Amino acid sequence: MYISTDAIILKNIPYKESSVISRLFTYDHGKISVIFKGAKKSKNNISAIIEPANIIHITYYNGKSNLKNVKEVNLKTTFPNTRKFLDNYYYMMAIVALLDKVCEENHKEESLFILLITIFNNINNQDARVDIIFLYFLFQFNKTLGLQVDLLTIDNSIHNYIKILNQNNQDISKIEEFLINNIDLLKNIKMIIYKHMKDCLIDLNDIHAIKILRNYGIPSRSN
Repeated sequence: MYISTDAIILKNIPYKESSVISRLFTYDHGKISVIFKGAKKSKNNISAIIEPANIIHITYYNGKSNLKNVKEVNLKTTFPNTRKFLDNYYYMMAIVALLDKVCEENHKEESLFILLITIFNNINNQDARVDIIFLYFLFQFNKTLGLQVDLLTIDNSIHNYIKILNQNNQDISKIEEFLINNIDLLKNIKMIIYKHMKDCLIDLNDIHAIKILRNYGIPSRSN
C-alpha cells in the first residue's frame, strides 16, 4: 500500500554509493525512516530537496519493513532565512535533532506537526528572537508529550507568561515582547525548562547544535 503525506526532514544518512536514508517526521504517521535510492545521482536534485527541516510531500510504500521505499518526493517549503543567520539555523537544527532523538517511530502526532510548522515559520523571520521561540517550542513540545513544565516555582509574575503560553497562538510575538522586557525572568525560564528536559527526556546540552550555540557564543539578535 502506498501512502502520501507531508513530512519534515529530520536527518539524512548516506547509504552505499548513491542512496540516502532519511528520518522524517510525518503528519500522518509520526517519525519514519525512508530510503531515497540513487538520491545522490538523481537528475531531480533530491539531495537539495531533502535538506534537514525542509517540508516535503512524499509517497512511499508502506510494507512490513521499517525502512520505507520512496516512490515520489516533492518540495513544499524551505526556510531560507534560517540559512542566512547562524542563530536561526542552529536553533532549527536543534529542534530537528531533538525530534529525531526523542520521538518514537510510527507514533502519530498531528498536533506536534502543526506546532513545528508554526515554530519554523517564526524562526524563519529574520527579526525573530529565536532563543525565546526555542523555549516556547520546548514548553509546547512537553505539553504534547504529556510532560507539563512547572514554571510556577519562579514567582507570581510568571502567571502572565503562562497564560500567554497556554494560548497555543501562532503569533509568538506577544511572548517575545513579554520576555525581551523581562530578562531575569527569561533566564529563569530557560534554566527550569532545560532542567525539566534533562530530568524527563534528554540533556539539551548533548545536542550538537546547542553545543555550537553555547561554545561559540553565537548571540541571539535582539530587535
